[in-house]
Amino acid sequence: MFEIAIRELKEAVFEELGEHPQIADAVIRIADSKLSEVERAINV
Repeated sequence: MFEIAIRELKEAVFEELGEHPQIADAVIRIADSKLSEVERAINV
């Protein structure tokens, strides 16, 4: 479920910030990091 939300977030980020790839990349790195944190918390 979280993976789907992150994938949709990434798609939306690229649609909105495609002209600013550095910003889009930063937002996606943050989203991936948060997803990893959530997955680790669930698997504890």
